[in-house]
Amino acid sequence: MVVHQDFLLRLKSTSFKGLKCSHQPSPWLGDWGYFSIMPNIGNAKLLDTGPAEDADSGPADIPPPIFRQGAPWLQYSPSESTWKPYLFSTSLGTAGSLDRIKFEFTPTSHAGAGRVIFSPGSTEDGAIEVQVPKGLTITNGRILSGYTTTAEGQVPDGFQLYFVMNFSRQPIRVDDQSCFASALGFSKCSLTRIIFGPDAGTVEFGVATSLISLEQAALNLKQQVSGKTFEEVAEEGRRVWSQALGRVSVEMQDDEQHKVFYTNLWKSMLFPRFLQEQDKHGHEMHYSPFNGLVQPGKLAVDSGFWDAYHTVYPLNSVVFPENLGHLMDAWVNAYNENGWIPQWASPGNRDSMVGTMSDVSVADAIVKSEAGGFSFDLQTAYEAIRKDATEPPMDWDKRGGRPGLAEYNESSFVVEGATVSRRTVSQGVPTSRQALMGARRARSPSTSTTACCSR
Repeated sequence: MVVHQDFLLRLKSTSFKGLKCSHQPSPWLGDWGYFSIMPNIGNAKLLDTGPAEDADSGPADIPPPIFRQGAPWLQYSPSESTWKPYLFSTSLGTAGSLDRIKFEFTPTSHAGAGRVIFSPGSTEDGAIEVQVPKGLTITNGRILSGYTTTAEGQVPDGFQLYFVMNFSRQPIRVDDQSCFASALGFSKCSLTRIIFGPDAGTVEFGVATSLISLEQAALNLKQQVSGKTFEEVAEEGRRVWSQALGRVSVEMQDDEQHKVFYTNLWKSMLFPRFLQEQDKHGHEMHYSPFNGLVQPGKLAVDSGFWDAYHTVYPLNSVVFPENLGHLMDAWVNAYNENGWIPQWASPGNRDSMVGTMSDVSVADAIVKSEAGGFSFDLQTAYEAIRKDATEPPMDWDKRGGRPGLAEYNESSFVVEGATVSRRTVSQGVPTSRQALMGARRARSPSTSTTACCSR
């Protein structure tokens, strides 16, 4: 069976290659700022193949490029693994071998803690591989650092995701090599194998990322993981998710429905993704994928308003109103940095889907802000949706706006022509909805504004 290479997790598969630091909001959009961490045991054998055929899932899926090289694939049992918002834990091994690896990971907002427990008394080398496409790594004792430039869409020159890892033990040696360009299609790919030797025991590590700098990545590691045990990091994550999921209480007919509901509630909180990081003075700063600058305040990406305007944002307005205010702060900053509110940012503009459905979400948040007890820059937010309603973008401008707006204002529907050559209904229906929400917002007493908008 051949599947899209960006569908990374296949729960029927028993093959395991590693843990990917992913920012992927959708398989159809692809990933950005990613690298992988892969525990293994034994001698490395460079591969350009996927896993062996799985008995449960038929012929093996074609693996994503990041997982096609390095040490052999391991086997694990998805049903016997632990899958929680704050903890992943599994047992790894190879057919015919008694050696096992227990692999655990617990995440924070910009970091995480991992633990690898190799079989006691094993005569094989215990190792951890770090694979970085379009980037490089540098190893210095127990510290590994590096960056990746992987990104789709419009991002500024010099875009990089920095990362740093700190291991609890000194490796006995480190093997570095470049990945085969023919296999991965990347200009540069670093494959680092950190070897802890036979009978390696337990190796713990912390890892953190930053879009700002390598120094900020090290600071994120210090703030969120360093000085804490693995259990302490996991417990902090458990409390955060328990509090968030506890905002909704439901009664279901059986445990299975209960699991489905709370799993989907958890998924609804994963995106949009906040990019702000806390600097050494405790201030929120973010790297902007729209202008390439490091600026103060919040920023959100990995959200497509086409789908989210009637799902994620109404849910936030009811269950997490304070977070809706934070999201509006983030999108107002995106408007200031981008010139328009981006309709699909991942991390920069993706020019995907049509319309400016952000207008619906922003207008709804403005109207609900007073009753919801949250606040943001209402005037600038209204300015953003008013611009969508009154200023057509230039033909070359893919940052946002409504193509065909001038024709729509004349005809009350989107006209097929030079500006919009296809999907006129998909453009026209949302434009009517967006104009209606903008007009209702203009009549709202939340701020004193001038009524607008297009028909």
